[in-house]
Amino acid sequence: MTTKVRISAEDPADAEAITQALAAAGLDVAGGERDYPNRSGFGFRRYIEVRVPHRHTVRANAARTDRTEIEGNDE
Repeated sequence: MTTKVRISAEDPADAEAITQALAAAGLDVAGGERDYPNRSGFGFRRYIEVRVPHRHTVRANAARTDRTEIEGNDE
């Protein structure tokens, strides 16, 4: 899953800190090499793409102990 994010900040260090925080949270971050001035107001904007990395699927098998009549519960 990939999404585009716009960061609006007054200081480039703030935008960089936000970008680094997203990466530290385990997201894949691309872009952000260029900052654009805001058309109205102060500061600038930065566009990045954020992707949730694919994780290994964990599958668990369990047997219910409260309903032994369910198939697969051989207790």
